[in-house]
Amino acid sequence: MAATRAAAAAAASSSAGADRCHFAVLGLPRSATRDQVKQAYRRLARQWHPDVNSAPEAVERFKLISQAFEVLSDPLLRQQYEESQWGTDTSGSSGSGSSSSSNGGASPDVHALLQLGFREAILGAQRDVLVSVLDTCPHCGGTGAQPGSSAPPCPCCKGRREIVKRQRNASSTDAGASTSVVCCPICAGRGFQVRQRCTCCRGAALTQQPRSVPVSVPPGVEHGSLLRVPHEGSVTRPGGPRGTVVLEVQVEHEPGMWRRGLDLHSQLQVPFLDALLGGTHTVPTVWGNARLSIPPGTQHGSVLSLDQAGVRRQGSHHFQVQLLLPREVSSAEQELLQQLAVLQRRRRRRQPRGSSSSSSS
Repeated sequence: MAATRAAAAAAASSSAGADRCHFAVLGLPRSATRDQVKQAYRRLARQWHPDVNSAPEAVERFKLISQAFEVLSDPLLRQQYEESQWGTDTSGSSGSGSSSSSNGGASPDVHALLQLGFREAILGAQRDVLVSVLDTCPHCGGTGAQPGSSAPPCPCCKGRREIVKRQRNASSTDAGASTSVVCCPICAGRGFQVRQRCTCCRGAALTQQPRSVPVSVPPGVEHGSLLRVPHEGSVTRPGGPRGTVVLEVQVEHEPGMWRRGLDLHSQLQVPFLDALLGGTHTVPTVWGNARLSIPPGTQHGSVLSLDQAGVRRQGSHHFQVQLLLPREVSSAEQELLQQLAVLQRRRRRRQPRGSSSSSSS
């Protein structure tokens, strides 16, 4: 009698909808732990194993119990089963026989680091980034079964890969019931049973694989910012849509140059005579070499700027002056410098009192 009730419950769970298949077979709630799954399987296997149970439905019942345990005891298979089951309750029919979205419409993002040179970050670049994504198993082609092994039709969907789910309203009348076609949760849309798991993916149909992702780096990207590359990430089912690759930008340091917002900064060594007399200097920028004017009397620590030489030509490139004094001077240069010192002393003597400080500055 108990066997008859259990068989009836199994049949009802298959026909009532996707939300009770595997868990109902083992008599477990959706929140069941892995240990509870093992305990339920051992108890039911002892009860329904064909060697100890001669009931006509024992063979089929034991197959369902084994298949439920195989899925719910494997974390990856269980995740795929739960996503295909409860992520598509209102999705309607699918022409391919698989759910339109295995986790509510989006695949999980793949995160990776993108190392950029200082000038690449300022000017932009085209890069190919190698990331690890979840993709269709190349060994089994996404079936989850070992190539060459037998694969009988799924007992739930009869090989159709989809099931009709009926939802009744509060009155529980046929006139008020609504139906939808969803991916079969027993076979995850395969249409067949996996008797021998693929040795590469262990029945998951997906494996981690390297993938080269083309990335267009926009000009002016900052250290720590995130770049999103859609449709290049992982899949949640074989042949499904790809998710997004999220790249965290890491910008390398540039010797002698740093960034603050849209402005760039550098230090510029200027010989003291050029600072005194004025002139022009060739300076490096991210846009190439440029000519920078040095006004006469430029002081140590002064900041000279080139407009529209910063990030995206919107900021400026600022140069902080460092006076460069000669370590050695020739006798002729020393004589000229002494004459200059005498002239400056005479000029200070001729200046009215109170104006020396202003002239010296």
